[in-house]
Amino acid sequence: MSLIDNIATLKRLNATIWKTLKPFMDELDGSSFKTQVSKSGIPTLVYEKDGATTAIHSTYDPLHEAKVFAQKLRESDTSPYNHVFFYGVGLGYHIEEFLNDHPDMFFTLYEPNPHVFCHYLMSRRLDDLPLRRMKSLYIVFNPELEESYTIDFFNRYHDRPFFVTLPAYQRLFSKEFERFSTFFVDSINLIRSNRYTTLAFEKRWTINSMINLVSNLYVRNILNHEPGMFSGKPAILVAAGPSLEDEYENLRRIRQEGTAYIFAVGSAVKGLVANGIEPHAAITMDPGEPTQYTFTEIIEQNITTIPHIYGTSVGFETVRTYPGPQLFMAMDKDPVSPFFLKSEDGAPLGVVNDAPTVAITSLQLLGLLGFNPVILVGQNLGFRNNQNYAQGISYGQGGGNRDHMATDSELADVRTIEDVYGNEMQTNKIYYLFRKCIEMMICRYPDVKVINTTKGGAKIAGAPFVELNSLMMDRLTDRVVDENWLDKIKPGSYSLKYLLERRKRMSTSLVHLKRRISDMEKIIAEINQHVAYRNPRQLEEDFKRLDKIFNNIARNDFYRTFITPLNMLETAIFGNGMAQVHAEILPAERAVHVVENFGRYVQQCKRDITYITDVLYPYIVANIDLFSKWVQDKAVMEATPPEAQLPEIDGTFTQPEKDIV
Repeated sequence: MSLIDNIATLKRLNATIWKTLKPFMDELDGSSFKTQVSKSGIPTLVYEKDGATTAIHSTYDPLHEAKVFAQKLRESDTSPYNHVFFYGVGLGYHIEEFLNDHPDMFFTLYEPNPHVFCHYLMSRRLDDLPLRRMKSLYIVFNPELEESYTIDFFNRYHDRPFFVTLPAYQRLFSKEFERFSTFFVDSINLIRSNRYTTLAFEKRWTINSMINLVSNLYVRNILNHEPGMFSGKPAILVAAGPSLEDEYENLRRIRQEGTAYIFAVGSAVKGLVANGIEPHAAITMDPGEPTQYTFTEIIEQNITTIPHIYGTSVGFETVRTYPGPQLFMAMDKDPVSPFFLKSEDGAPLGVVNDAPTVAITSLQLLGLLGFNPVILVGQNLGFRNNQNYAQGISYGQGGGNRDHMATDSELADVRTIEDVYGNEMQTNKIYYLFRKCIEMMICRYPDVKVINTTKGGAKIAGAPFVELNSLMMDRLTDRVVDENWLDKIKPGSYSLKYLLERRKRMSTSLVHLKRRISDMEKIIAEINQHVAYRNPRQLEEDFKRLDKIFNNIARNDFYRTFITPLNMLETAIFGNGMAQVHAEILPAERAVHVVENFGRYVQQCKRDITYITDVLYPYIVANIDLFSKWVQDKAVMEATPPEAQLPEIDGTFTQPEKDIV
């Protein structure tokens, strides 16, 4: 075993991990973990604390112990899983034995103690693991970020993980293990739920982005503001939680005195409008059709004085029915606007990340705009007397499908957490995840001070609790709001030349994509023939041709901009499936999986290409032509923005195929 070889391998896998691990290697002699030579002559690991020594692996024969452990795991049904998550690396004996028994499974290593991984590098060969099957390596250098590693894992992969624990860790570090495993299991359930959300919305995100591109051509980009106009000014982010009821009078006074900008997220605007308070802007991003009912009261009362900031992948109905001024923020779920739009001065469009809730995305937006501090109001992240939202806020079509009380399903998995006063409060898994996401967003913007004023709300790490009336006396004392701020957001000045070039390029890409799809279908048919003729040499040539064509497709603009986003989850599953196919050694077996994976995915892509080219893409092309004419007409006279007729959206096209999850 060569430590130098292990270090070189680790640097190749993840240079950042080695850089962070090196100081732990230097202080290894002072660690509570020690390596010893077992009675069988191979290294083992022990843990020393308070004069007692506990074995991490057998001190007699750790390899035999690992074989027995792997034998017990064979009794478990691992057929539904394609990925094993190892909690605790130790010296890796159990990992090697399990992976030998499961040659088709990918794996992730998770070691909660850096010193243990140092001992692994000192004692074993990293290359003895099938590293081509390793998806991720996590070493916990900061215990406070432990749960964020889990969130990262599930955000990266759409696999079904099989959880394997180094047995000694479950005994020695029971509290840490219990906390991590509970969060891991909760995350599985939440991510599974999120996959249904992804399936339900992935087509909606792209359809909205295509239709909203037309509006984006004419409205302003909120990130295209005068430099410094919001820098260092306080902003209040108002959510719809029960505690919003406690702050209406304070918010009314702040609005009147102009001591902070007020932004309403989601349906919080309903409560504010009902109480005679007009926020400086309302923010939405949800891709669903019901999002438009967030503004039922604004539409019915024809309120035209509240600006609407919409994420470009928001439900297109929301943008089309809103009566007041609008601005957009380009979302990372929108592949369309970044492709077609480019400022005359070459400045980037600016992109805001999608998140589980509009409050999290809005927190990022306010940070990007320069607001500081950001003050949270109504961000309960839990229930107050079984109340989910502030009174007077109803949800659903026409606002009447549900009231402000929590439903039975929302209360089904209630758990207890600490509130801002140090007392116990009720929350559920969804709100728990939302809180973790908010905390991660706060960590991402350390220069932006976030203050939580939500009375009785969940304690949020990184956001100290201060009552709003105290802030009003101590910090929110001077008028800082520019009531004409909207006029200082620069109008969109997009390069018409670039827009027309991109339209032409996209149309050419569509022609090429259809040809490549046809070529792929022919090769799949040939693979079937060569399997029947038992011609392994020709199969290898078929695989190479298929890979070359698919790599060409993967670089195609039409595919990347429209087809991949329409099938985000399916594409991820296809990618995982093809990685397993490439790991298959026997050509005949590999061919069966290739035909199955490619065949299903190609049919899905063809269906989407047909729908886009028949319905949505002609709408985009027609409106780009109209925009071009409008720009030219506007040069000589004031012209009203034109628009081609909106196509009818087929509801069945956006329905998820649930057997994918």
